[in-house]
Amino acid sequence: MFTKEQIIGTSGVTSSIRQYPTVLNNVLHSKFKMITGYPGSREAALAMERGETAGMCGIQWSSFISNYQEWLDTKKVRILVQISSPAGDPTLNKMGVPTIWKYVKNEADRRTLAVIFNQAEFGRPYVLPPGVPADRVAAFRKAFDETMKDPEFLAEADKMKLGIDPVSGEDVQKMVEEIYATPEADVERARAALK
Repeated sequence: MFTKEQIIGTSGVTSSIRQYPTVLNNVLHSKFKMITGYPGSREAALAMERGETAGMCGIQWSSFISNYQEWLDTKKVRILVQISSPAGDPTLNKMGVPTIWKYVKNEADRRTLAVIFNQAEFGRPYVLPPGVPADRVAAFRKAFDETMKDPEFLAEADKMKLGIDPVSGEDVQKMVEEIYATPEADVERARAALK
């Protein structure tokens, strides 16, 4: 992805399959040539299957394994890189797939990518409005944590081929606070990388 142009399908400017390759091109100098106009990731994936494009970038791992496990099983695809935390996903790590952080050459680029990609660590958070009493927040967090360990819930998720990789409320709060503490110069650099 750094030495040879890769034609990939993308959708609207706010979609991850458009934003992520844009950022990688602008910050890490990957060579994705984006074909825009696909309504969403399913249509971009179909374009890849038909040979219209060479791939796609920015699909969540949980979505990938629930929708396209067969591609891995039949070796139709090769996953080039993880857009995740520096630690990476355990399954992808076992497959030898590096994280983007391996290719970051300087601290400014690391901070720019962190502004954009750190939110992916908590995916779809549950939020409460300001002013909720601390004991109620603790009760919601406890219920969530217990649900994520519930055997019946996990069995149902497994049937649906949904990966369950929860992040605690405390950890999400800490990440959000770190994102909001990002210096304005880094935020501006991230905005520019998305264009």
